[in-house]
Amino acid sequence: MGVIDLSIIIINYKTPNLVCDCLASIYKSKTKYNYEIIVLDNNSQDDSKKIITKKYSKIKFIAEQKNHGFAKGNNLAAKKARGRYFLFLNSDTLVYKDTIQKAVAR
Repeated sequence: MGVIDLSIIIINYKTPNLVCDCLASIYKSKTKYNYEIIVLDNNSQDDSKKIITKKYSKIKFIAEQKNHGFAKGNNLAAKKARGRYFLFLNSDTLVYKDTIQKAVAR
């Protein structure tokens, strides 16, 4: 993979179904830009990893051993990101079909 234009970061804490809905909307969003998706799990201690990675194996899933909270979780994920730009999404976010394109183009 070449240059990554956008790193999309999602924090999960016991919301695997919401994360899967969010990921589905991202993959439906059409763009010419390259992006990566990072899901950081804040020690959910449930089946989040299995549920999310079974449906979406191409994401980068980071399983933390401690719940760091939303802000620190985003910062930890950002350290692993390779994109020129970051898009931080809540797990309950659904993006429009042109969201990714517009996020990078602006």
